[in-house]
Amino acid sequence: MFQLSPSDRGSLTSFLRDLVRTPSPTGQEGAVAERLAAEMRAVGLADVHVDKAGSVVGRLGTGQGPVLVYNGHMDNVGAGNRSDWRHDPFGAVVEEGVLYGRGACDMKGALAAMVHGTKLLIQTQTPLSGTLYVVGVVQEETCEGLAMRLLMETESLKPDFVLLGEPSNLQVSRGHKGRMAIRLTARGRAAHGSAPERGENAIYKMARLALGVEQLNGRLPADPLLGKGSITLNVIAGGNELNVIPDVCTAYLDRRLTLGEDEAGAVRKIALLAAREGIQAEVEVMDYNAQSYNGHRRGSPPGAGHSRGGGDRVGTQAGHHSLGLLHRRGLHRRGRRHPHRGLRPRRGALRPHCRRANPPG
Repeated sequence: MFQLSPSDRGSLTSFLRDLVRTPSPTGQEGAVAERLAAEMRAVGLADVHVDKAGSVVGRLGTGQGPVLVYNGHMDNVGAGNRSDWRHDPFGAVVEEGVLYGRGACDMKGALAAMVHGTKLLIQTQTPLSGTLYVVGVVQEETCEGLAMRLLMETESLKPDFVLLGEPSNLQVSRGHKGRMAIRLTARGRAAHGSAPERGENAIYKMARLALGVEQLNGRLPADPLLGKGSITLNVIAGGNELNVIPDVCTAYLDRRLTLGEDEAGAVRKIALLAAREGIQAEVEVMDYNAQSYNGHRRGSPPGAGHSRGGGDRVGTQAGHHSLGLLHRRGLHRRGRRHPHRGLRPRRGALRPHCRRANPPG
């Protein structure tokens, strides 16, 4: 088995520390992209370039034969409350063999390992039976799969296999659940705070729906490989005035789909919660639309990334937090969406994925 020399190990650590010391929130990956491209060129990768959306691509091999892609994302989530950190989240402190910092695990560590693993292949002149691409993608934290899909569409990169370096405690994962971001809106009737009996408090209605969502989470189906589907309410907003009964309350749901589930069925379950409670509510699937650090803007098209029936199994898509080899039939399904920045509700007529849930009758 080939191993890095002490000098190469030091170079790898130095490179990783550079990446961690460079904050790269989604949409602001430019500095990390520049550093990653420079390192790819330094280790000897060919045709290193930045694609239309700002992702960095390098190649080892002639482009012939089976194609393997090492895929890692350059963006990281925020550091949160810095008082919760043992070390500066952007200090890249190394202590007892462990490097601390935001993104060190998810997933700049994997990016550094991929680049320097490829360097080892080059140094040892290891023959390849195909072509290896190393790809650092943008906007994964908010919309995993979108940047890779764009790369495949615009550069005709058609991987046979993909290895995602997401943290998995060094275990091989063979799939990932699908994902939906959902907006749930409860409707009431405004009234003066001194006469609550004249209004319908939308926040109270949402409280009942929130309890229903919590209970629904325990009833979702499970798959032997991917585990149970899940749903959680993560953001809620309602009311504008301290002395006015709120007529609207909005919640944002994070829904994970396991094998056998699809978008229409997931929405239907939430709509039924409102119907059983007699609550006027709207259920909307959110779509992603945000600008990359280089000015490119592209969102996920309506319906992208979720099965609408016909046997297309959501959980077989290439996805977030997976480490392993995924067959191209799974990869080529359209990417899923992630709940943070850039999400917008779909417009147009109310359809099965965007419906008003009125009580029966």
